[in-house]
Amino acid sequence: MNAIILTWKSSLRDLLTIYETKRGSLITFFPKLFLFFVLLNILCYWWAMFTAFPHYIHGSEGTHYFLLQFPVGFLGAIFDSFSLFVTILIIRRALKSRSSSEYIAHLSLDLVIALVATCWVLFVFSFSDWIIGLFGTIIKERAGQ
Repeated sequence: MNAIILTWKSSLRDLLTIYETKRGSLITFFPKLFLFFVLLNILCYWWAMFTAFPHYIHGSEGTHYFLLQFPVGFLGAIFDSFSLFVTILIIRRALKSRSSSEYIAHLSLDLVIALVATCWVLFVFSFSDWIIGLFGTIIKERAGQ
């Protein structure tokens, strides 16, 4: 079992080295990473809409769901960027561990990130829907005056 853990550790160390070598300056990396996650979240949002809810894409609901993509993409990117850096921190700590159980325990912390991500997605869609609804109400009130 220890041989497997040592192989995993070695592979993870190599992957971390590649990341740190290719990443470059954090000042230029973070905006690119954030933009990538915004686009990825919007792409996944539309993939879900086209595959699971195609009937919401048209009509007045279509406008609502079109606008919803922007806060979903932005808020999703905030979590994704933050969780990437937390994961890198966890990996660094795991690679410093002395025992196999400590190594596995550190890497198991990613399960907590997955649980928090699930809650974050629920929050993002609820909050985004509320924001879009609020702006829709404000626009309708101003158009009526």
